[in-house]
Amino acid sequence: MNRRVMSLYSRFKGTKLGTWMRHRRWNKQLLSVEGINRIIDVGDTLSAEQKAALLQDILHTAKKYRFSAEEYFCYHFADKTEEERASFISDLNRIEVVEKLNQAKNLVLFDDKIRTAEVFGAYYHRQVCCVRSADDKKALNRFASDFPRFIAKPLNGTCGMGVQIVDLTNEKNVAAQLNDLIEQYCSGTNAGFIVEELIAQVPAMAQLHPASVNSIRVATILYPEGAEVLASFLRVGRGESIVDNAGAGGIIGTLDLDTGRVI
Repeated sequence: MNRRVMSLYSRFKGTKLGTWMRHRRWNKQLLSVEGINRIIDVGDTLSAEQKAALLQDILHTAKKYRFSAEEYFCYHFADKTEEERASFISDLNRIEVVEKLNQAKNLVLFDDKIRTAEVFGAYYHRQVCCVRSADDKKALNRFASDFPRFIAKPLNGTCGMGVQIVDLTNEKNVAAQLNDLIEQYCSGTNAGFIVEELIAQVPAMAQLHPASVNSIRVATILYPEGAEVLASFLRVGRGESIVDNAGAGGIIGTLDLDTGRVI
C-alpha cells in the first residue's frame, strides 16, 4: 500500500462508506469455503463427514458473530456453547468498537508510523528517522552514523511483518546497504520505512525472550472524568523472532490488573 492509497484508505476510516468497504472485503474472506477448508486441512485427521460438519459450524459463527476460521480454532469454538461464543468479540467487531469510541481524525494517526512519530515522538525516548524515498537518504546516513545497529520497520506494516534489525557495525560499504534498504522499503507499492534506535529492555523482561523487546499492552477508555483500564496483557516473542507480535508467532498472556500476575 503506497502513501497515496494509504491516505485514501485512512480518509474513510470511521465512516459509513469505510465500514461498508471493510464488510465487503472481510465477508469474502470470512465466508470463503475454499479458505476455510485450507485451514481445516492443516493437521488433517478428520473424516469427510467431520470436515463437512466443521465447515458448516465455522460458516455459522462467521455469519452470526463475524468470526474468522482462525478465530474459531483459536477460541476453541468447537467445544463451546452459543452463549459462550457470544461472550467473545471478533476482530472485525473489535475494529468497529474502536472506530465508534475514537474520532476519525485520530484513527488515521496509527496507519502511518511517520505520522505516529510526529505526534507521539516525545514519548519514544529514542531516536528515529523517517524515510519515504531516496530523497531522505542524507537523513538516513546521519542516523546510521550515530546508530550503526538499528531496527527498520515498514510504515504501513502490521503484526511485526517486514521488521528487521540492521547491523552496519563492520560493514565496509554502508552506502550500498542503505541503498538496498531504500529499494526494499520504498519501491513499488511500499510507502517507506522508519528506523529506530534499539531499545535495551530491563533484565526482568529480557529473560522472558532476549531476542525481542517484550511489552505490555494496556487497553483504556477515556471518560470525561478520567481514563479507565479495561484490560492488559503481556506480549512475548518466541523462537528466533525479534518481535513480540502474536501475528508473528508471539505469546500473549492476560494480566491480573490488581496483582500484575500473568493469568
